This record gives sequence, C-alpha cells and structure tokens, in this order.
Amino acid sequence: MDGQKLLWHLDRVNDWKRGKKIAPIHIDVGLGKGCNIHCEYCYGVTQGNLFKKGANIYFPRKPLLRYMRDAGKVGVRSMGFIGESEPLMNTHVYEAVAEGTRAGVDISLGTNGILFDTGKEGKEALAHLIWIRFNISAASEEAYRRIHRSRDFKIALEKISFCVEQKKKRGLKLTIGLQMVLTPSNVDQVVPLAK
Repeated sequence: MDGQKLLWHLDRVNDWKRGKKIAPIHIDVGLGKGCNIHCEYCYGVTQGNLFKKGANIYFPRKPLLRYMRDAGKVGVRSMGFIGESEPLMNTHVYEAVAEGTRAGVDISLGTNGILFDTGKEGKEALAHLIWIRFNISAASEEAYRRIHRSRDFKIALEKISFCVEQKKKRGLKLTIGLQMVLTPSNVDQVVPLAK
C-alpha cells in the first residue's frame, strides 16, 4: 500500500496511534499453490507455486468461507485474491467472493482469466467484485506461447471480452483492468498489446 492511501483511512490510523487493536485495511489472499500456466517471469515460484502439480493444494471451503466472514467482522475493508498462484484453480473462489461481499469486505481478483467461469458462478462473482485484473503480457498467440508458456491466448481474450460484455450489459460498477509484466523478452509486446 502506498503511504498516501493512509489518508483515506485516518480513523484506522488514529485508532492505531491510540493503542487500540486494529484490523488490516487490506489482505492479499493466496487461495492455493497451483497454476494452469507457467509464465516465464512467475514470481509465485518464490512463494511456493507448484503450477499444475499444486492443483490439489488449496484453501478448503469451510475455513475459507469462515475466513471471509471473520475478516468482515473484525473490520478488514478489502481483500484481493491475487496470491502466489492462480486463484481460479480453487473451486471455492466464487463462493468466497460472494461471502466476502456479504461480510462487508470489498473483494478483488487478479487472474490470467483462462479458467474464469462464464456460467452462473462467474456472472454472480462479477456482480460482487470491486475489480478484476487480467494478467496478459503478450499481444499475439506466438508471443503468448513464448511468454506465458500456454496455448490459451484465444481463451484468455474470450474471457476478458466476456467480462467486459457483462459489465456493459448489466451496468456493473466493476473495474476491469489488464496487467502486463514487462521484461526484456516481451518489450516488443507493449505497443501491440496497448493497441
């Protein structure tokens, strides 16, 4: 968090200065240890991301939903499902998004998008999320295969388009963003991706 953002939370700062017990303003939540792709720049590997081998290591449903409720009760204001792995590999993510929102917590999601559900669960999640950010660091299929080590470029674009269409169609207040991790090997993708 940038220090400037503390000005938006002076009540929490003042409580801390008075020695009161305070909850975090924001929590980044890792929902598992797996990922469906293997980006060349993956920082998650330093935090234990096991890629496809980690698919069965995830935050279990009951404790996850309790965590969401408890976060709201103690006054956590926002949570981002953006941890060290692909959050959508956790099958309970959509339920956790809704549970967190019901608990009064602003929920956001960082994803490569490939696994995003375009059915009922995904549509409901879009109505609860404050923002969703897609990690896409390539502007063509060839570059996507090289950088993300995946053949799912078209699927990623379809899922991003789906979210944009849902936002427009339903008048959602959701912010949709795209993130590019810039490295020497993908610098040639900046302008094409922006276009």
